[in-house]
Amino acid sequence: MHDSPAAAAARMTPAERESAYRPSSCIGGNYQPFIDAYVRDSVTAAQRAQALGGSWFWSSYGDAPSQRVALCLPPRAAIRTPQGAPLLVFIHGGYWQELSARDSRFAAAACIEHGAAFAAIDYTLAPQACVGAIVVTPAPASSALAPPAWSTASSTEDWKPLR
Repeated sequence: MHDSPAAAAARMTPAERESAYRPSSCIGGNYQPFIDAYVRDSVTAAQRAQALGGSWFWSSYGDAPSQRVALCLPPRAAIRTPQGAPLLVFIHGGYWQELSARDSRFAAAACIEHGAAFAAIDYTLAPQACVGAIVVTPAPASSALAPPAWSTASSTEDWKPLR
């Protein structure tokens, strides 16, 4: 019989827990080349989304500078439903310690190609916030992304161009 993950973690020393949750422990060495490739692919996809007619915006959903949403809207001609564009929302990973919405726009081009909008949510990272706070921080972003907050041309007036 195997222990639950919580029970196994409870038996770990702080050093064992740090090792288990360190990104490089999962890949057997330096993970920075993987992060660099992820960011490069994301930048390429964001540029491609824009070349396909997507428009990038950002908006704040809270008081912290890290509480931002990056949003890419498809051109009006690409929207295929009378209700507007479907929206894919992505909350980036990074082991709670790195990456950002700007780094996590890899799905934007595919969304724009299919007449969908794409949003990536930023949040405060560790060690500035504990995991418990990190998990709940992005929730208010849903109000920034709820129609009509971005789904009509006039509603994007409060959104700023993302550069």
